[in-house]
Amino acid sequence: MEASRIDYASSISSLVELSDIMDSKRKPTDKHIVLPIFYHVDPSDVRNIGGSFKTSFEEHKSKQPADIVQQWKSAFAEIGKLKGWHIEGGKFDSKERYSWIISMHDMLEEMGKDIACQESTTLGKCSRLWSPKHVEQVLTFYQDLVHLRKINLFSCKKLKKIPNLLGALNLERLDCENCESLVKLPSLAHLTSLKTLRIKGCRSLKKFPEIPNNFYELDLSETGIKKVPDFIERLDRLERLTLTNSMVKDVSSNISKLKSLKVLDLSGCPIVKSPEIPRSLTGLYLSGTQIEEVDLSSNSRAKDASSNISKLGSLYFDGCPIVKSSFPTVDVPLPSLMFMCTDCCKSLNLLSELPPYLHELNVHDCTSLEKVSFADQNLYQFDYLDADDTCFHAFTMLFCNCFNLNQESINNIEANAMLKIGSLAKKWAARYDVWEFKYCCNIPSLICCFPGNKISTNKFKCQSMNSSLSLKIAPNGGSGSRFLVFAICLVADLDYCPAFEHFECFCEWQLTGSGGGGHEKFRVPIHFSSLPEPEKFMGDHVFILSGINMVVEDENYEEASFEFKIRYIIFDEEEDLLMFKRIEVERCGVHVFYVDAESNADSNVESSENPNLNEMSSDESNDRFYFAEDAIFEEVDGDTQPRLQL
Repeated sequence: MEASRIDYASSISSLVELSDIMDSKRKPTDKHIVLPIFYHVDPSDVRNIGGSFKTSFEEHKSKQPADIVQQWKSAFAEIGKLKGWHIEGGKFDSKERYSWIISMHDMLEEMGKDIACQESTTLGKCSRLWSPKHVEQVLTFYQDLVHLRKINLFSCKKLKKIPNLLGALNLERLDCENCESLVKLPSLAHLTSLKTLRIKGCRSLKKFPEIPNNFYELDLSETGIKKVPDFIERLDRLERLTLTNSMVKDVSSNISKLKSLKVLDLSGCPIVKSPEIPRSLTGLYLSGTQIEEVDLSSNSRAKDASSNISKLGSLYFDGCPIVKSSFPTVDVPLPSLMFMCTDCCKSLNLLSELPPYLHELNVHDCTSLEKVSFADQNLYQFDYLDADDTCFHAFTMLFCNCFNLNQESINNIEANAMLKIGSLAKKWAARYDVWEFKYCCNIPSLICCFPGNKISTNKFKCQSMNSSLSLKIAPNGGSGSRFLVFAICLVADLDYCPAFEHFECFCEWQLTGSGGGGHEKFRVPIHFSSLPEPEKFMGDHVFILSGINMVVEDENYEEASFEFKIRYIIFDEEEDLLMFKRIEVERCGVHVFYVDAESNADSNVESSENPNLNEMSSDESNDRFYFAEDAIFEEVDGDTQPRLQL
């Protein structure tokens, strides 16, 4: 850790760094392993914030915002629970100690080599070889390789070819990674025991390797391979094919015959035509390719287009010169597509018939995008998310800097965001009191963002021209209890915001009961640190936000008052202080969803858009789910609005 050798917990820079590390570790796509070293420190003091650490955090609490200190404490406690090294005694920076360790390592290595060399005086019968000269002799002159299990040629920069391996019938692993001069591999198709082939980084290798059909994964990244050949259909067990940053320009249509293939990654390849898609595919990665059109509705067998992508869960083509992307019109539910990224597709002008329940839809910096449409929601299902608690993660719809969106497309985006919130509200209400959801950084939520300075009067009839408002809560006409789920809409100028990583939104709200009594106060933070970043924020943007921390059980409340704040964080290295810069909330709006408590577990969500909430009929009040359409609001002076602390 930087600047932390003396007293870790007293250093703000170290705590900020630790918090960032733990935030990254929580991301599902992050594969880093965090291994703490407890040097002259009791791990239990770290877990429980005890000893000198307690004093340091108390000092921070008196100088820094409470929510920031709480983030640091959570990260600190979390790191204390991880397995690592507990070092006691000795001097950590001792050069003598390092020298002793290195000497001992060298001695043990030489001892191991000597033992291996004593196995046999014949090179071909030795279990291990280190000398390049000995390896060459064995592969060239000694063909009795039946006992050979592994060949490791990692980073042999001058290696150009490998002799035939006809006798190596039991070879299990061949590692030629980063052999930059390797131009040819012998045929490996007869090696039925071969399970691992590593040729990543072999940039001079231009031909797809001939391998047995027992491979489940094949990584050919950063090679000179130009074509995926017709014989790819023989690899009927292949589940993952990775060709990232290789030279592939052509993929045989036979790849569509692979019944087991789940992931195809062509990111960074100069391919110009979208490959045919096998029905088994769950992930298609085309980021940074030269593909100009992804038309999943015009497959070679158009009538089977929907079944060809029925399992597709992830679709990435960010950074492509793509012009349009369309999806098939289907007459059966297509629930699988959850992740889609088209960031920085500067030529993209059309996204049509998008599945309405995408988990992540990231479309940053598509400056030519004009039209966005979503498929009919009635053709799709949303309840499939219950199986693995997917609905208890963050949903995103990010259209930052897409300045050419027409009004119809903006309406479609707003409608889809509200559709998702409406579907999620019932599920959130069923779990709203689960503490691990309400007090973690990446709470179950929906975040939608697109350019603009207007809030839809159809979706948010309760609006204000500043950062605060009040609205009336419709009376509960039913016999059972219910939940209130709030969706908010904000307009802010993001010109001066450096990144989502430092961007925070706070919603302070107060619920008032019958006759002005029964005040309930809340302060809800909305964090953006885990979201993908646009190239640069530019101009006014509209945010539609909701989450499980905006769910509350109705206690016959009559009024809700809100104040919204947006800020970004800057760390002043010279002063070792966190600086907060405010961003003005230019407009705000709130929409209330009412969820009947008895409807959480079973039936479908229904909606009622009654124009007069104060005069509902008994039938209307029994709807399990309805909108607050004509809520009354009044502006609240920001200076007199109570400031609420966590």
